[in-house]
Amino acid sequence: MLAELLRAHVAERGTHHFLRFEGQIWTWGDADRLSDAVAGELLERGIGAGDRVLAFLPNRPEFLWWWMACWKLGVTLVPLNIGLRGAGLRQVIEHADTSAAIIDPSLEEVLVASGAMLPAVRWRIGPETELALRHAPARDLPAVPAEAVAAIIYTSGTTGTAKGVMLSHEAYRAGGKGVAEIMALADSSTVLHTSLPLFHCAAQELAVACALHAGCTIVLRERFEAEGFWDDLDREGATVFHAIGFMTNELWRQADDPDRHFPPRICIGGGPRLKYREFEERFNARFAETFGMTETCGGCLFGGPGQSAPGTSGWESENATVRVVDGELRLKARRPHVFMEGYFRRPDLSIAAFDEEGWYRTGDAGQIEADGSVRWLGRLGDIIRRKGENMSAVEIEGVLIGHPAIGDAGVVPLIVEGDEEVAAHVVLAPGATLTEGEVLDWCRGRMAHFMIPRFVRFTDELPKTVTGRIQKFRLKEVPVEKYWDRREAGYRLRPTTS
Repeated sequence: MLAELLRAHVAERGTHHFLRFEGQIWTWGDADRLSDAVAGELLERGIGAGDRVLAFLPNRPEFLWWWMACWKLGVTLVPLNIGLRGAGLRQVIEHADTSAAIIDPSLEEVLVASGAMLPAVRWRIGPETELALRHAPARDLPAVPAEAVAAIIYTSGTTGTAKGVMLSHEAYRAGGKGVAEIMALADSSTVLHTSLPLFHCAAQELAVACALHAGCTIVLRERFEAEGFWDDLDREGATVFHAIGFMTNELWRQADDPDRHFPPRICIGGGPRLKYREFEERFNARFAETFGMTETCGGCLFGGPGQSAPGTSGWESENATVRVVDGELRLKARRPHVFMEGYFRRPDLSIAAFDEEGWYRTGDAGQIEADGSVRWLGRLGDIIRRKGENMSAVEIEGVLIGHPAIGDAGVVPLIVEGDEEVAAHVVLAPGATLTEGEVLDWCRGRMAHFMIPRFVRFTDELPKTVTGRIQKFRLKEVPVEKYWDRREAGYRLRPTTS
């Protein structure tokens, strides 16, 4: 199904740019020709419809040619997070049970060290390794149905439990169409810049599937680098770029250049928790918000450029509707195969993910605003209940990050003698100094007294998912003795508080 969209662009704009990477350019026609050759290679090695191929690759053009070849054959790609290591990597590889693998040579030692049993059929794909793609498909390619699984994405998210999310061709088609249309990108003149990892659903939907609908050009980078970011966008003539929370925070902290001109652009992904409108004004970029998760094939609620209020994540779309049940955001696809087909080889978890009416349980706390937009309040586990008061960890984090000496913060409940207390993990900005008491001084007057953290811990970095979400389950594993305790330190908020 996705291959049909590719061929339609080849027929209409075969010589137009599809991809730019490290000074090289590939047209839509090149993408079709190269993926045809890869499809022939796969067929020659006995890989066909229904098989699974593992990919352990950084952002490289070859990732796309192999994935497109899989589309054409009805093969499922299983791209793995290249940051995985050890037992976690071995567990995912063995669970995926693939027929073949494509591997970056620089990552082979990581795979060997994991102790995983790799498939016998594998290719080494890297900047210094050329694969002779000699074969073209010797027969007509099969018709691939909409419900065929295009990719299995293993996600541990913020919970720590790895699950293989099966996403269909229709899920990517619908997601890409939704992104392109709501962002007004249905135009081949758009140049879309992304450094989001291709092994993750976000880049697959917001870049690849979006380009498949709009016919636009993708500028791919191996990784995000704040230094030189705007220069890169200028050189490539990028009109749209991807940025998620930590990326916008790093860009904001760069020194201001009063002589620099920023042409109007759209930023897809998510604005910073603070300085939202200030970021738009400073960089002449309008945020286009999305809300979703891997299970919904990325964004399924959308807010057009400049439409979303800070802290909100768009509205219902032609793909999905939303409601709130007991404080939890729940999503429902409007058509079959728009959300995941289930968790690979986990029917129990697949059933439990949806309620009895077919609504997907996001595990996110949120609310629907008067204008119908969705406000994300954090994971349900981010709601802390202290001495009968409910509070949002995300709100506390927002106040902490507002301090000029604080670069990032993560807040979790800490169970002490059977009760929940507020614990803050604080990352200082480069070169900054701060004491625990000064952190609490900043909080006073900026939040309710019962929200002010009792426990504070300075750390060099916060554990995060590839999309920048804090892995709260890991913060909750930190023992109480690792924190500074304001009660033990004798810090008093006010005479009547403990």
